[in-house]
Amino acid sequence: MNTELAAWDKEPLTSDLHCSTAPNLMGGCDYVEIKNQCLAFAFIKPGFEEQSDKILAAIESKGLTIVYASTAFLTPDMVDSIYAESSDEHFYPAMKEYLCSKEVLALLISGKAVNTQQELNLLKKLPDGSDGILRVMFSKDPQLTEEEIELWQNQQHPQQDEITIRLTQRNVIHTSDTPGEARKSLSAVLGHKLLAHRIKGTLPQEIRCLLEEVSQ
Repeated sequence: MNTELAAWDKEPLTSDLHCSTAPNLMGGCDYVEIKNQCLAFAFIKPGFEEQSDKILAAIESKGLTIVYASTAFLTPDMVDSIYAESSDEHFYPAMKEYLCSKEVLALLISGKAVNTQQELNLLKKLPDGSDGILRVMFSKDPQLTEEEIELWQNQQHPQQDEITIRLTQRNVIHTSDTPGEARKSLSAVLGHKLLAHRIKGTLPQEIRCLLEEVSQ
């Protein structure tokens, strides 16, 4: 990770910006436009704080670049937006509470692949279903028996919420399935902060040029 980019984001930003939709990083009220899918979004889940530097190094070892990293608290609305497809699942309330319980490390990632978001997803799970590098190196194995999994699925496990958290941590990071979902999540979690930096004139040249390039 570029240490200069990491250093400038020490002070929390406040913004009076209000918008009916997530603000576009270039100044409008829309999702971030990503040309050629060269940007991706992810966040490291709660519980991996002490391993975050190693996780970032593992991501960059696969040819991806961390261009921006910032801690953030996910709000319930953010989680609802990012995990909308899971909102009706029995485990959702416990997963949502866990994701909002501590700060996550939100990441803006660039790559040279045609679909950087897909390349990032492969760090969790390979096409053959086997674990990717992040799961191999950092996943917290829930160590559950088949009986325990069945009890959890039937909502009968005596430690139902704890099992949900352990299973949620298996992927280490959240990544979107598609570039469209990545744009939505990026804008929801980091949009206001990056836009505030842009308005204040404190957005680093390296990030500003990258965002301007992909929005053309």
